[in-house]
Amino acid sequence: MISPRALAALAFAAATCACGRPHEDWVGRLQANDLYRRADAVRESPSCSKVLPTESGRTLPVPERAGGYAVLFYPVSVSPDRSDVSTPRYRAVFAPAATPAGDRCEPFNNGASRMLGPAVPPGVSNEDYYRAEARVFESLPRVSALYGAGAVAPADRPTLTKFFDAFTTIAEPGLAAYYYRLNPDFWEWLRTSGSHSLPKPES
Repeated sequence: MISPRALAALAFAAATCACGRPHEDWVGRLQANDLYRRADAVRESPSCSKVLPTESGRTLPVPERAGGYAVLFYPVSVSPDRSDVSTPRYRAVFAPAATPAGDRCEPFNNGASRMLGPAVPPGVSNEDYYRAEARVFESLPRVSALYGAGAVAPADRPTLTKFFDAFTTIAEPGLAAYYYRLNPDFWEWLRTSGSHSLPKPES
């Protein structure tokens, strides 16, 4: 099953570049990934299913210091020629080894909603998208473990670079500040560990 986030992103990608069919190997690797399946199950948890519209998009997971991950859910507008994201409305926290019954979904933004641009950076093909998403989910457990330990050896830095490069390939451009605010400590740790990181929002 393809997630609503992937459907929204790929609708945009298909409309804005010359794209072939998604590479089946990357699709298979992604759909076989336990963390990917767990992140998709968050929307069906008792806490989230009560409040989330079915058409909500989901961000990529961001590690929490104490373990687990945080994601944001946002309204997404999909049309034949483009797909746009709006201001995130809910934040959810989940632990990969736990059941969805323990997931927490809470309001994230009580202000006015506004359009924040495309669901995926322009020029990303279907194959590019699936490849990068698979790499994000495959690298996240190690990145999360390093973050929890608070230390990074030189041999670990390529893992951080691989994660960040894949992340920025497909992360929703207009949500950069919201990704940072999900866990500022994580992005600053990534920066001080010798990797590129998201810029700190001005406000």
